[in-house]
Amino acid sequence: MKKILNALAILFICAGLSACSAPAYPSVPQVVITENTKDWYDEENGNWLLHLEYADVEVQGEGFEAAAESVADWFQQNAEELLAYGEELAQEAEEAAEEAVIIGIGWDPSSYSFYHLIDKPEVMRADSRVISLRVYHSIYLHGAHDIYGYAGVTFDAQTGRLLELEDIVEDMEAFRQKADDYMVEKLQEEYGDWLIPDYADIVKENWEYGQIWYLDGAGITIVFDPYELGSFSMGAAEVTLPYELFGTYINEAYRN
Repeated sequence: MKKILNALAILFICAGLSACSAPAYPSVPQVVITENTKDWYDEENGNWLLHLEYADVEVQGEGFEAAAESVADWFQQNAEELLAYGEELAQEAEEAAEEAVIIGIGWDPSSYSFYHLIDKPEVMRADSRVISLRVYHSIYLHGAHDIYGYAGVTFDAQTGRLLELEDIVEDMEAFRQKADDYMVEKLQEEYGDWLIPDYADIVKENWEYGQIWYLDGAGITIVFDPYELGSFSMGAAEVTLPYELFGTYINEAYRN
């Protein structure tokens, strides 16, 4: 009986030591988005000329200090450029608003701004490997509708390096060939008659101009802005290249 109790005690101690010494899973960064706004008004009559929306992005978490600095710097520079552009756009809006009043174009300056400029980031993937965001851009110049599009911004969560698609993908030539076929098929399934006749050629040529992309939990998502593959009514189109199908082409460090 004593031997059995001693054996159980040893097993209990070993189990306890194993639990205590088990490697901890890498922590996950927390990404905090703070939305900011700025408005410009006509000094003479108080008309609402321009509305700007932009964001600060903060990465929190132990071990992600390099990424925190890179992400904050990128969005700080983006904010500075938007604010500077806003100053120019507000002057244009003031002149355009005066002309609109003269020719009788309807506008209620108490309800909405004559122009707007909007920049909204959204976290698509944030883990111990990457921090990837999709950024929505919209500019309205008092036309029939706004003009909008997207950008993808992806950082290495450990080093903070801003990543290009070439950093994510290995054997780019083979990846592109498989991705082209997959995207052409999926776009046809999803959008059908909305697509322009030569959409497949544009999909294949788009690599030369730089793809809009980001990483999410499912794979590499490629974005086509409005008017690229169809009319404005079709909107933006997205195709996700799944990790399970394209994983062999993706750098192991960035697979989900």
